[in-house]
Amino acid sequence: MLNAQGKDASKEAFEGFYDDFVESRAMCGDYLDSLTSWYARKFDDNVLFLTYEELAEEDKTTVLRIADFLGEDGEYGRKLRRSRRLLEKTCAETRNEGVWECVESDTKRRMQEAAAISDEGKPEWVKRLQKAGNSEAYGKLFAKKAKGYQQGVIGDSMLTPGMAKRMQERIKAVTGAGCDVMNLWKSDD
Repeated sequence: MLNAQGKDASKEAFEGFYDDFVESRAMCGDYLDSLTSWYARKFDDNVLFLTYEELAEEDKTTVLRIADFLGEDGEYGRKLRRSRRLLEKTCAETRNEGVWECVESDTKRRMQEAAAISDEGKPEWVKRLQKAGNSEAYGKLFAKKAKGYQQGVIGDSMLTPGMAKRMQERIKAVTGAGCDVMNLWKSDD
């Protein structure tokens, strides 16, 4: 989708989101601060750490890990293990297409709700969403349907080398030298 200047609106939206993310201004708050605060509790019984990459590469194993974690004494995991059909259905709904359809529709719904809020009362995340562009461009960004963007392929990054370097510097600044949080993504550089 092109904007009025003939530029890719999804790419511009991503670049704006990236800047906000790296500078701790993302609509969801500071992801790295949130991640590191929870990572410090990684061995607590009520905390489960997993990555998108784990879910994409080993969906059945990861779905069972989630089910075991959520259920009382592993009840949900046992239920999925007893019903291969239910496990397959659950895995299918967690794959790229199903997840991003949900994200795209949720983004559109939130944008419609945001349109009804007066400018004075709008939360910062709403202002950022509206500044990034219309819901179609933003939805395409997050669904990664825009030409040239990742289609849920592990390792297929939208980051330029400069963006990746800047991200690594930010991660090091937040996590410090002794934190092993990046081991969650062992296969990524």
